[in-house]
Amino acid sequence: MRKFFDFIERYKEYFAFTALIVISLSLISVGDISKMGGFRSFVIGSVGRLQEFSSFMPYNALLISENRSMRELNLENSFEITKMRRALIENNKLRDLMTLKDHRDYLYISADVVGKSAIGLLNFNTLNRGKQDSIKVGMAVRNDLGLIGRIVGVSDNYSLVELIVNKDIKIAAKIQNSRIDGILEWVGGRKFKLKNIPKSYGVQIGDTVLTSSYSNKYPAELPIGIVRAAFERPGDIFQRVEVEPFAEFANLELVFIINFVSNPEREAVVSDMEEKLRIRQSKARRRR
Repeated sequence: MRKFFDFIERYKEYFAFTALIVISLSLISVGDISKMGGFRSFVIGSVGRLQEFSSFMPYNALLISENRSMRELNLENSFEITKMRRALIENNKLRDLMTLKDHRDYLYISADVVGKSAIGLLNFNTLNRGKQDSIKVGMAVRNDLGLIGRIVGVSDNYSLVELIVNKDIKIAAKIQNSRIDGILEWVGGRKFKLKNIPKSYGVQIGDTVLTSSYSNKYPAELPIGIVRAAFERPGDIFQRVEVEPFAEFANLELVFIINFVSNPEREAVVSDMEEKLRIRQSKARRRR
């Protein structure tokens, strides 16, 4: 059908010319001029419809063909744009990695996130590194932006990292500029609170929050996030400091396991004290 329309489009002038010649000869053979008026109107209308048909149909077919070609071209362009964006992202990540390697104090082991899971308010990621890669329970995990979590389970080829977006996790942290120490806790979404910061200490919006040297679980000086709000509350000796993490926990892909394990004796003492405090608080609640 398309070839037929292309043929008509190519030779439509010749068809129209032939039709006019045939009509002219027919009119000459009639000879009666009085009968030619109505016939002439009919012929003109018929020729007009014929030309309209011959011009519209091939043009419509041509539009369909061009539209298909444009869609195919757009698809190819979309692929190219996606490739360029991916290359740009990978280039930026490599650049960040170069900066990260220049400033690291520990050996980093790269790993890919191959699974995500959540149990209640506990969030975990599965990594494709395990005992065969010298991964141990207790090692901290970060990405190019900041702290992610801590290894809590290891098999031969995989490890499980507990993310810091977890209400049970408390991190000894400090504000980089003022060196003020506090305890960082997740409150939900992309929001943490830095506790135990006295009102007398100035906290600036935009200050960077790092892990503290007082931490028994994480290496010191790891970036965590940035201060987004700081305000005082009546009757409270501490101010409320809200922190937004650097890392985007929803789309983690490439992470780095830090080859650092805290002193087990120190961690055992702290864990024992934390357990005693939990038991004491539980008994106090029962008495009430």
